[in-house]
Amino acid sequence: MPENPGDAGDAGDAEADPADSAEQRKDLTPQEDDPLTGIDPAKANEADATEQARVVPVDEDDYR
Repeated sequence: MPENPGDAGDAGDAEADPADSAEQRKDLTPQEDDPLTGIDPAKANEADATEQARVVPVDEDDYR
Protein backbone atom coordinates (compact mmCIF):
# COMPACT_ATOMS: atom_id res chain seq x y z
CA MET A 1 0.00 0.00 0.00
CA PRO A 2 1.40 3.49 -0.85
CA GLU A 3 2.42 5.72 2.04
CA ASN A 4 0.26 8.59 0.79
CA PRO A 5 -3.37 7.88 -0.13
CA GLY A 6 -3.03 9.87 -3.38
CA ASP A 7 0.26 8.19 -4.30
CA ALA A 8 0.05 6.01 -7.42
CA GLY A 9 2.70 3.64 -6.08
CA ASP A 10 5.24 1.91 -8.29
CA ALA A 11 5.33 2.53 -12.04
CA GLY A 12 4.56 -1.17 -12.46
CA ASP A 13 1.35 -0.93 -10.42
CA ALA A 14 -1.34 -3.10 -12.03
CA GLU A 15 -4.03 -0.46 -11.41
CA ALA A 16 -2.01 2.44 -12.84
CA ASP A 17 -3.17 3.89 -16.15
CA PRO A 18 -0.41 3.17 -18.72
CA ALA A 19 -0.67 6.66 -20.25
CA ASP A 20 -0.39 8.27 -16.80
CA SER A 21 2.61 6.11 -15.90
CA ALA A 22 4.36 7.02 -19.17
CA GLU A 23 3.73 10.72 -18.58
CA GLN A 24 5.19 10.50 -15.07
CA ARG A 25 8.36 8.84 -16.38
CA LYS A 26 8.77 11.36 -19.22
CA ASP A 27 11.93 13.47 -19.22
CA LEU A 28 11.26 16.94 -17.81
CA THR A 29 13.79 18.76 -19.98
CA PRO A 30 12.33 20.29 -23.13
CA GLN A 31 13.45 18.76 -26.41
CA GLU A 32 12.10 21.43 -28.76
CA ASP A 33 12.15 25.21 -28.93
CA ASP A 34 9.62 27.32 -27.06
CA PRO A 35 6.75 28.65 -29.19
CA LEU A 36 6.93 32.25 -30.39
CA THR A 37 3.53 33.23 -29.03
CA GLY A 38 2.92 36.69 -27.66
CA ILE A 39 5.83 38.29 -29.55
CA ASP A 40 5.11 41.83 -30.75
CA PRO A 41 7.04 42.25 -34.04
CA ALA A 42 7.05 46.03 -33.50
CA LYS A 43 9.01 45.60 -30.25
CA ALA A 44 11.26 42.61 -30.97
CA ASN A 45 13.32 41.59 -33.96
CA GLU A 46 12.07 38.22 -35.25
CA ALA A 47 15.58 36.75 -35.41
CA ASP A 48 16.31 37.82 -31.81
CA ALA A 49 13.00 36.42 -30.57
CA THR A 50 13.66 33.13 -32.36
CA GLU A 51 17.12 32.89 -30.80
CA GLN A 52 15.75 33.62 -27.31
CA ALA A 53 13.13 30.86 -27.69
CA ARG A 54 15.72 28.25 -28.69
CA VAL A 55 16.20 25.42 -26.20
CA VAL A 56 19.81 24.34 -25.81
CA PRO A 57 20.35 20.86 -24.35
CA VAL A 58 22.52 20.66 -21.26
CA ASP A 59 25.72 18.70 -21.78
CA GLU A 60 26.96 17.47 -18.41
CA ASP A 61 30.52 17.25 -19.76
CA ASP A 62 30.55 21.04 -20.20
CA TYR A 63 30.44 21.45 -16.39
CA ARG A 64 33.42 19.23 -15.62
